[in-house]
Amino acid sequence: MPRVAIVIIPGYKQGVMPGTGPAIIYDHLYRAYDSRSEAVLLFRSWKSSATETARLLNSKRPTRLAVIGYSYGCGWGIPQLAKAVAPFNLPLDMAILIDPVPRYRGIFKPLSLTRLAKYRVPRYIGRVHTFRQCNASPYGRQLVAYAGTRVEIQQVYGSVENLRRHGGPGHHTVDNNMDHSSIDNDSRIRKAVLKIIGEWA
Repeated sequence: MPRVAIVIIPGYKQGVMPGTGPAIIYDHLYRAYDSRSEAVLLFRSWKSSATETARLLNSKRPTRLAVIGYSYGCGWGIPQLAKAVAPFNLPLDMAILIDPVPRYRGIFKPLSLTRLAKYRVPRYIGRVHTFRQCNASPYGRQLVAYAGTRVEIQQVYGSVENLRRHGGPGHHTVDNNMDHSSIDNDSRIRKAVLKIIGEWA
């Protein structure tokens, strides 16, 4: 019976294509965990069926579950998965968010490209880490978490001016070049994510 499960949900237009930041993280974790009988590793599109993923996870009955998301993988994939696993009482222990962008629909869709609103961490997630940038649209959003969810690492990248104006809480790192299209494949973030998972698993 597996001990842990890890679900990786990439961003808009990425799908499950190789070479993206989430895919590289998946490859690293696959080499580390996939052959171990006590681990389940899944790579799912942000718009794949959360219900099907939850049913698959439930069939494996992990004792702990972590999810790693990027962009819409955070803004849509993780909230949908959190709702889908709740009826199975699967313990959604941890979320790692890379530049989380809320998803809006219809005439409100352009709001995804603005700085408006924060990212609301779904209920029942035990702890959360976030890595985001405040340089270029779409911007990774600051977090709002429910009581009971521990917000741990908050790493923010941006220019001096953008960090001053939009950085918000967390550890600030000056990086003029970091933007939404590069943050998912940043080696510093990948190393940090793998370290977090290694310590958790």
